[in-house]
Amino acid sequence: MHSKSRAMVNYIGDRISFSEADEELTIVISGKVESWQESLLAIWLAAWTFCGLYVLTQLFGEYTKEERLIMFVYEVFWVYFEWKLVHSFLWRKWGAEVIKIGKESIRIKNDIKKYGKVKTYFVENIDKLQRIEASTKSFSRVMGNSFWNTTEKAISFDYLGKIVVLGIQLDEKDAKKVTKLIAAHLRKMA
Repeated sequence: MHSKSRAMVNYIGDRISFSEADEELTIVISGKVESWQESLLAIWLAAWTFCGLYVLTQLFGEYTKEERLIMFVYEVFWVYFEWKLVHSFLWRKWGAEVIKIGKESIRIKNDIKKYGKVKTYFVENIDKLQRIEASTKSFSRVMGNSFWNTTEKAISFDYLGKIVVLGIQLDEKDAKKVTKLIAAHLRKMA
């Protein structure tokens, strides 16, 4: 029976932990936010859900064809943003980005209560690991780093001609530390 050695957990800031055991580096980036932000997100989710369900009930009322079409179009957008909001709330409540780097591969999982798809990238095909340089004054950067959003990522690498991004909402300092940590581990495993 093969026993795994226990690794000491180290921290980079409040949201990032890492450990190394059996030649595998594990980095965990928590999706957690401050409690007031989580509460605000829950209130927003409840209000958004109520609005969408109310409009849905009105689809069965006595309205003109055009009014029903407007409500239907609203509902299509509502369903999309409801899903995004639910995902964002679950991410902030229980989510973490788990990055496992072994000798042969990097596995990345956006984990919400142990659910999520693992994406595997073979080390031999990885090139140009780097921090993503972004304009700090751009509107998209400010929106991407908002607590209700989970799309802004801070690290990238080239994988067989495609850009892979990771490091959800890391600030510049933390992104630099995580990039150095990953690069050092990959050099050590080479």
